[in-house]
Amino acid sequence: MDSIILTAISFALVLFAVWFVIIPLFEEHKVRAADPEESTGSALKERYYLQLEELESDYRSEKIAASEYQELREELMARLAEILATEQDSTNKFAATNSRSE
Repeated sequence: MDSIILTAISFALVLFAVWFVIIPLFEEHKVRAADPEESTGSALKERYYLQLEELESDYRSEKIAASEYQELREELMARLAEILATEQDSTNKFAATNSRSE
């Protein structure tokens, strides 16, 4: 009699373990896809900020000339300004869309 109860409990535990592992494989998960434009813009912005920090460091340690530093800094700042302007436009469009729907 005890072996039947032990077998039933063991069988129930095995079924639960299988269910616990198998069921999530068949469930449908809704994952929001990342916005490629957003991630690219953020990644570029971060990369340009890092390049700007490196440029400042190189200039302070006199690894590059002042003229080269100015030229590269202006180029990086222009690229950052473009990204920030694009982000601002996106934010303004989002805000305008939300204010119309309210």
